Amino acid sequence: MIVERSRVWVTGIGLVTPLGSDPEVFFAGLLEGRSGVAAVSSFDTSALPNHVGCEVGEVVVPDRIRDCVLGGRCSELAAIVADQAVRNAGLDERYEGTDELAVVVGTTMGDVSRFEHERAAHPNNPADDADVEALASRPLEVMARTVAGMYRLTGPVVTVPAACAAGNYALGLAASLLERGEAKAALAIGCEAFSRLAFVGFSRMRAMSGDTCRPFSRGRPGLLLGEG
Repeated sequence: MIVERSRVWVTGIGLVTPLGSDPEVFFAGLLEGRSGVAAVSSFDTSALPNHVGCEVGEVVVPDRIRDCVLGGRCSELAAIVADQAVRNAGLDERYEGTDELAVVVGTTMGDVSRFEHERAAHPNNPADDADVEALASRPLEVMARTVAGMYRLTGPVVTVPAACAAGNYALGLAASLLERGEAKAALAIGCEAFSRLAFVGFSRMRAMSGDTCRPFSRGRPGLLLGEG
């Protein structure tokens, strides 16, 4: 028996990036060859060998969704792009309060801002097992729950912790949910906030470039971290 798979369409887009927090501004930046690389401003990098990254800057959370944000900056980013995508697709009220809209969020570190703020309050205390336990026990699904709560959704809510490929996994899983008929529509989100924890880790591993990414160069020195 041959079963024809349903086609899945992208009907709305939301973006928060170092090149702009609007799809048109972002794509114009790509066409112009602009770079989002700049000196890191959210924390001090003077004791590290790396000093540049791709930060978004100040994030403005619309008043209509501010009270729905359950976590820190990463949750804010997820809420903003979800709001953009839903409005861009014209789905503002169609799926609100139903089980027909799925939420799939891909991330690497998740929402670590509160953990980092608590650590920064005690800079002279060395990291210990309690810090490791606190970091490992963070609820990774806080971004997905934020978005689901915005629209009072009762359908599938999934978090994919898949490192650098997390956003692509979120797209693939969202498409799979639609093909299997488990949802009528889906929000696929990849989100990451700029993290001192990740920056220090990659810097100490000597896995970061000192200036820019050269992914196809024989002499490429490493990657750069960003957010959005």
